[in-house]
Formats: sequence, C-alpha cells, structure tokens
Amino acid sequence: MPTFDYFEYKVNEVKVMTVYIVRHGHSEANEKGFHCGQNQVPLTKKGEEEAENVGKLLRKIKFDKVYSSDLNRANTTGKIALPEYEIEQLPLIREISVGSIDGRDKRELERELGEPLIKNKRIFDFRDYGGENTEMVLERAKKFLDLLAEKGDETVAVFTHEVFIKSLFSAVLGVWVDIHNYICNNCSVMVLTYENEEWKLFSWNIQSNSI
Repeated sequence: MPTFDYFEYKVNEVKVMTVYIVRHGHSEANEKGFHCGQNQVPLTKKGEEEAENVGKLLRKIKFDKVYSSDLNRANTTGKIALPEYEIEQLPLIREISVGSIDGRDKRELERELGEPLIKNKRIFDFRDYGGENTEMVLERAKKFLDLLAEKGDETVAVFTHEVFIKSLFSAVLGVWVDIHNYICNNCSVMVLTYENEEWKLFSWNIQSNSI
C-alpha cells in the first residue's frame, strides 16, 4: 500500500483540487450498538485517539478550507485532528437519517420490529421510520460535490460519516455501489481529485495504522 506521503506527492504533482474526506472517530453509538443517524453522540476515548492519529497525517498538508458535519462526532474529530483550523459545519454532509429509530438499541429493535426492519437496514432505507434512503443521501452527496467545485479551493479537508462517504464514492463513480461491499473504517481517509470538471477517486480507506 502506498504511504500517505506518496499519494500526497502524486496528487500535488498534477495541480488539481484535492479533497481529503475523513470518517469520524469511534463513537458511543459504535461502542454501545445503537442506531445513530443524526443523533448527537460523543466520541469515545478510542475515537479521540483515532482523531489524534489521523491528525498526524493531515497536519502534513496545508488546507485552504475545512468542513465538517454539524453532528458533534464529526466536528469533534475535526477539531482534534486539525486544531489550528476554523471548521465550517454543514448539515448537508450529515449521516443518513434513520428517523424514529435513532438512539435505539439495534438488537432490541430487531426483536421488536422483525424482518421488515432487517430488510430496510439491509438496503439502508429508513423512510418507514421518517428517515432517508440511499438515493436521498446520494443527492446530498452530489450537492456537496457541486459546492466544492463552485468554491474552487485547491486543498480541502472534510469530516463526515460512513454512509455519506460511501455515497460520495458512488457519486464520483457515477453508479451506485452496494455500500455493504466496501469498508470505511473510523478515521480512515478517502481522497478525491477534481480537474477539468471531473471528479476522480484517488485513494480509499487510508488509515494511520496501515502505513
């Protein structure tokens, strides 16, 4: 696997917009096993350590702009990783909404609601509970890519969430990719580039402990 320094060098070599997208650190929802779409939950100690570690990689780069979701697990990750930057919080890049099941224990809900919930979770469709489906998150992802292209900053950091990141992945590829089939670890980094009005995926799921 190429090192972080290597892919930074290769991107900078071709003078394009470069966007470093980071999933938030390990949260209480991850630890306790409850649904956490747009609920406000803190990072765990592990999550704070993950944010520190990814910050050691990101601090090698000079950013023109830093964004985060307005959910505190993403915003806190950004503040820990890049404390010297002002971070603009955007509701647009929140995690998928799971509606009324937000904050509920996953196992208890499966026992209570049964196969319909299991099916909806499998396809990430939470409209039955007042939430979103993947098509709705994909539309938000496309709007965010349009916003980045319009702003035109050369180097950008973004702190956001798993399903939103996977939706960005699909938006860039131009085809929906089953989000169960690719891994997006806490505090991993996806790198996108934008040149000649075209988005490209440069790197995926880079982690500080893998290089």
